Order: sequence, then C-alpha cells, then structure tokens
Amino acid sequence: TSLEKIEDTSTIKSMKSMDFSGNQVLEVLDNDFNFLTEYTKDLIKLFNEKNDYYTKFMLNKFLMFFEKELWKIKSSLK
Repeated sequence: TSLEKIEDTSTIKSMKSMDFSGNQVLEVLDNDFNFLTEYTKDLIKLFNEKNDYYTKFMLNKFLMFFEKELWKIKSSLK
C-alpha cells in the first residue's frame, strides 16, 4: 500500500502546499475538528450498541478533547 492509495481512499484529503493566512488555517482546523467530532460520536454510538463500554469511555475522552479544541477554534474565528 502506498501513501497515494491511502490518500485516494481517505475521507480527509491533503491540501496543496501554499501560504495560508491565520484565518485560513483556523477554517481548515475547524473543518477537520468538525469531522473528527462527528466521526467520534458515530463510533461512540456503534460501541454503545455493542456494549463495549470501555471503548465508549475512551472515545468519550477523545470527544471531550475534540469539542474543547473546536470551541477554541470557533472562538478564534469570530
């Protein structure tokens, strides 16, 4: 498996290299953390349905981190 194959199948795509303004960086981070937050919520539901409470607990810790970072990013965008 090559990095190109992984990137082709990934839902998160690489961006072309360029000079980004501060707001552009925050917008990219906002998009990425929104994806991670929603994906983690979906995983929590899945593991809850499977009664895998340890994994659900671990993912909840990640979710708290993602939501906190997302809040900071959105506050900086205002």
